[in-house]
Amino acid sequence: MYTESYLKGKEYSVQAMSFNRQHKILVVTEKFKSEDHCIEIGHCLPANLDNNISKSIEMYVVSILEALGIDNSASHTEIILTEKGPVVVETHARAGGDNIPILLQNSKGINLYEMIAKCTLRINPFENFITVPGASKYTAI
Repeated sequence: MYTESYLKGKEYSVQAMSFNRQHKILVVTEKFKSEDHCIEIGHCLPANLDNNISKSIEMYVVSILEALGIDNSASHTEIILTEKGPVVVETHARAGGDNIPILLQNSKGINLYEMIAKCTLRINPFENFITVPGASKYTAI
């Protein structure tokens, strides 16, 4: 019998896009949970993180996507930032829920649904990839 260990730390999710084995982290999202239980009650993006911590999360998630062979897809990876560093909780080859793609559009001007459509049609979603000028702000739900 295997018992999953309890991971102590703040939880984040990472939205990424992968195409032809190239992985691009789009945003790290901070999760908010009730103090009484582990149920999510909100999200804010981009997460307010020190640049070094953000980079360590991004590099870790890219290593997970590479190890799993995730390709030509959006991905949503949930991690706990423990005192030893990020640890994966789960990952999915899909966009995040709870309106995260809409928050991404509002915060960074990135249209994740358009990127997924391009990827499905085997069109490079990173070609001419830019964020909308001035659209680097916090947004939450």
